This record gives sequence, C-alpha cells and structure tokens, in this order.
Amino acid sequence: MENSTIISENLFPPVVRNWADKLYAAGLMIYVFACNFSISASQTGLSLAMIGFIAMYRQGRITVRKTPLDAPFAFMALTGLLSVFRAEDLSRAIPELKIYLLIFCFYLAYWPRMSENFQKTLFTIFIVSAGIMGLLNSYRMPDLELTGNRAKGFFSTSMTFGECQTIATLAILTLFGFIKTNTVKMSLLLMGGIATTYSVIFSMVRGAWLGLTAGSLLLLYSFPKRTFIALTIIALSISPLIYFSSDIQERFGGLSLQQTAAIAGKNMDEKFPTASLEASYRRLTIWLRGFQMFENNYAFGVGMNNVKTWYKRLATEFEFKSDLIWGHQHNNFIQIMVMTGFIGLIAFFYFILEAIKLTWRAKKSDNIAWSHSLSLGAASILICFLITGLTEYSWGDEEVSMMALFITGLMMNRSDDYFSTSTAGATATTE
Repeated sequence: MENSTIISENLFPPVVRNWADKLYAAGLMIYVFACNFSISASQTGLSLAMIGFIAMYRQGRITVRKTPLDAPFAFMALTGLLSVFRAEDLSRAIPELKIYLLIFCFYLAYWPRMSENFQKTLFTIFIVSAGIMGLLNSYRMPDLELTGNRAKGFFSTSMTFGECQTIATLAILTLFGFIKTNTVKMSLLLMGGIATTYSVIFSMVRGAWLGLTAGSLLLLYSFPKRTFIALTIIALSISPLIYFSSDIQERFGGLSLQQTAAIAGKNMDEKFPTASLEASYRRLTIWLRGFQMFENNYAFGVGMNNVKTWYKRLATEFEFKSDLIWGHQHNNFIQIMVMTGFIGLIAFFYFILEAIKLTWRAKKSDNIAWSHSLSLGAASILICFLITGLTEYSWGDEEVSMMALFITGLMMNRSDDYFSTSTAGATATTE
C-alpha cells in the first residue's frame, strides 16, 4: 500500500492551486466540451491548457513523463520533414508539418497524473456535450429522411461528425461497462449512447460504422456482460430507424466486397447501380492514383500535402470535368505512404504498434480500480481510429485525430500507477 499512497499524493489538481493549475484545468474542460462541435473553440481550450502546463512545469509543480510513443512519433515527424525536400509546392508542404503537433493532444491528457474526480469531471463534460450534439441531430430527423441527406452536426462534413460521435459512443460504452451508480445515471448514460449511435448511423460514414463495430467488439472482450446489455438496448432503439431508411440500407449494401469487386472494371463515367457503389469505385480509383504516385517516389514520397499536384498529372479528362481531383487518399496508410514514402509508412506502423502495446498492456493487470478499468477503453478508441482510417484520411482530419489522441491519453492517464505497483503487490487507491 505504501507505493500507491505515494502515487496518490501527487495527483492533479493539487489541494492548493495557483493560476497555472486553474488555467490548465479550465483549458481541458473547454476542450472536452467544445471538441464535439467546434474546432476553433477546442483548439483554444488546448492552447490555454498548454500555457497552464508550461507554467506549472516552469514552477516545478509538475513533470513531463516519458511514454513509449515518444520515439516512434519523433521518427514519424522526421520522415515528414525529409519529405518536404521532395515537395514541388513548398507553400503547401511546410505548413502541413503542423500536423505533427497533434501528439500534444495525447501529452496534455497524459502527462499530469489526474485524480479520479478530475478524470470523472472531464469525462462527464465530454459525454454530456456529445449526447447533446446527438440529441440536437435527432431533431433534424425529417431532414435526414430526405434522400441524400447526411448528419453532420455543427461540423462541415459528415465524416468528421460521424467519426467524432463514434469515439464518444465508445467512451460511453467504456464507462457503462464498469461504473456502478444509480439507475437514473446509468439510464442517462445509455440515452447518451443511443443519441451518439443514432448520429453515427445517420452520418452515413461507412468507415465510422466499421470503427464502431471493431471498438465495440473489443469492449465486449473487456466488459462482456455490461457491454452486451448496452449494445442490445442501443440496437433495439436504433433498428426501427435503420429499417425505415432506404438510404441507410443502400449504404450498408455498399459494404459488400462482392459487389465492389464486380464494379472494379467499370469506367468512371458509366452509370453505377447505387451511389454507395459509385463512392466505393471512386475510392478504389483514388487508391490506384496513390500507388501510381508512390511508384516513382517510394523513398520519401511526393511531399507533405502535395498529393493534389501529382493527382492532376494522372487524372483523366472526366475527372477534371467532374471535379474529382483529390488532395487526399481517403486512407491513412496510403496517404502517409504517398506523402512521406516507404520510410514514412514504416514510421507510422512503428507508432501504431507502440500505441497498441501501450493500451493493450492494461489488460494484463487484474486491478479493478477506476483508472485501470478506464484504461481498458483506450484500446477500443485506438482500434476504432485505425479502422476508420481505412476508408477516410482521419489522421488529417484534425477534429477526429485530436479527439482520438486526447481521449486515449485521458484513459491511459494513470495506468502506469498499476503497472509500477503490481510487482510489489500493492493495490492503487483513489483519494
């Protein structure tokens, strides 16, 4: 018990707080509330939190913790920097390097060891905000029933909204999987899960559907009984909406590998059986263009954010006339490969493997305390983000990548407490 007591004495926020502590806490609260609907407000919150953290660090009130992600991410950033020398359009390549600042979303949530109460506060704000966005989206049900309409909340695209609501849904399922509270609070948690799942479905983003499915299956492994109950209730609530929506059924049909393979030989200007299969065909074409770019730029790629420049050289006349010249690859792996080359792709896989190891190791512990149980959800968030990245360039969608990294860091915030004390047989305590 001695080790765990020492750990619990240094949790954030401290008993006596100064302006830096308050600024950091306020910044995080602004972020978890705004990240579900506003990129500018969420970036403001993170900026305030960073200022507060730097001040606390300079005052000696807090330390920077090393993580297994430091070296892999530094390697990724280096490959991005090297690719700039290959870029033809430096005005696009150099500013794009700011994408490597995303890791600080993870660090700001992970570096200071947080108290259980502060973690609960941040997650409560996050889930309430996500649930409100889901409920507001539900009021647009008549509009969403119109053919071709897709839920996008207050974001500019349905992809961003659907993927953010997917992460929120998995966070809700994680909390439902292990917390013990009264029936009213559990019911409210489930209502939030229904609202966010509804938004995911009506965003019509198939990558988000696949990510939610993969993340939910992983939570079934961690919290089988409770996750099954939650998923059953959510499915029963959502099923009628799916049944009466021809758009959603058509989008589900677009996931068929057999039908997608059947259209692979068509020309882009031909008529397609459904809009979803046409979208699938265009993704296949985009990926083909990516491999064509990679063919002669396999070492360091075409340069950060220079994909569109090369795409124009490969596009057909029909693609020009139909405004189908893309600046991204609708796939995290192909996009990074094209921009930063084979070396950049190796760095990305290195980062992914270390991130999976970081989140998965929590499952090796038998500790059932709050922070350990919370960390079990981090793997589901990470896997979801990777799966959505198979059909969208979610790494370049800042709203989504910021949220995925931040929530993962928040879930893993105190996981080291349990690994460091497990060999001594200590059980971590909360304040």
